[in-house]
Amino acid sequence: MSRVHLAAVTCIALSAITLPHAGAAPAAYRGTLTLSRDGAGDAFNPAVVVDLDLASNKVAVRFDGFDPHRTRTGETAYLTRLAPGYIYDVGVVAADARGVPGPPLHVCKTFSFTSNRICHTPKLSPDAGRVAFGTAAGGGKVCKTDFGTKWADYVAARQPGSRATTTRNGCPMGGS
Repeated sequence: MSRVHLAAVTCIALSAITLPHAGAAPAAYRGTLTLSRDGAGDAFNPAVVVDLDLASNKVAVRFDGFDPHRTRTGETAYLTRLAPGYIYDVGVVAADARGVPGPPLHVCKTFSFTSNRICHTPKLSPDAGRVAFGTAAGGGKVCKTDFGTKWADYVAARQPGSRATTTRNGCPMGGS
């Protein structure tokens, strides 16, 4: 059997497995998915945090920002642009369950979505008491892999309303 025939048979078999049966009820999804999407038509630079209601398939815009994390009770941490331009400052922000954002907990200077992602992945603790996020160029130890590659990445945590930031860094196993 040729590759073309084998590929055709595979596609037919997979479509038979994945197509829903005529009498089957559609799957019922529920809950809210928080994500970021393009706000100004630029798919490579997400700019808007939205909530997608899975039951109704409706989208509600919540904040200008990207890289969101939402707790079960509705608090959200995300990154938001603080200035216009190609290279700009980004703030790590936490919003309460009502959607009211607080002031930036941390400012990442000279951020670029495509070439200098020095802040990333804000995550709220389960009780929303602290926000952890990744940052580069935070000072401290520079790691070196077994192949000689040098890098530095840190996890910082900050309590909303506090001025103190806790920073942890270190090298994974196999690095020095």
